[in-house]
Amino acid sequence: MYKSKKKIIFTFLFPSLLGLVVFKVGAMLYSLYISFTEWNLFGAPEFVGLKNYITIFRDPRFYESLKNTLLFIAGYLPVVLVLSMGIALLLNSKVKRVNIFRGLFFLPVITSWVAVSMIWKGLLNPEFGIINSIIEFFGGTGPAWLQDPAFVLPSVIMVSVWKDVGFLSIIFLGGLQGISSEYYEAAQIDSASIE
Repeated sequence: MYKSKKKIIFTFLFPSLLGLVVFKVGAMLYSLYISFTEWNLFGAPEFVGLKNYITIFRDPRFYESLKNTLLFIAGYLPVVLVLSMGIALLLNSKVKRVNIFRGLFFLPVITSWVAVSMIWKGLLNPEFGIINSIIEFFGGTGPAWLQDPAFVLPSVIMVSVWKDVGFLSIIFLGGLQGISSEYYEAAQIDSASIE
């Protein structure tokens, strides 16, 4: 009986495992191989050893892109995690019509990046964008969000957080709803006894 269960499990897992091996692991290994070659996509790849790696480590643009990536992660992760947990806690509370809010927060997740980029490109336009119009309404002057080097990275972080916060909120909400109400009652009793 145990062997028949293993066969059934393997039968259901096989298509996913095949896709994982071919399209993920296989692609990663092939990319690693190509990184040691000189290839223009038309002829056969020519093996050049570590030449590509030596070239990239000598290029100052590599270090600039690495710095920008680390800055993006340092700005993105804390904001998206804190906002997602806050939204999950809000959605876990006894709010009326909470399903509407869940849908609104999750809507950016199912929107394609192309549509999101077009929407935010319009919102952040320095001449006729809505965000700068609101800033000008209150007497300020909005920056060129996507043209000014000082504002590009924060703008990209803001858009990425807006796009991803709904997904993480649903993940956190699933975790919060998996906690038994007995634990909440015990926590309330403990905090009441401290006072």
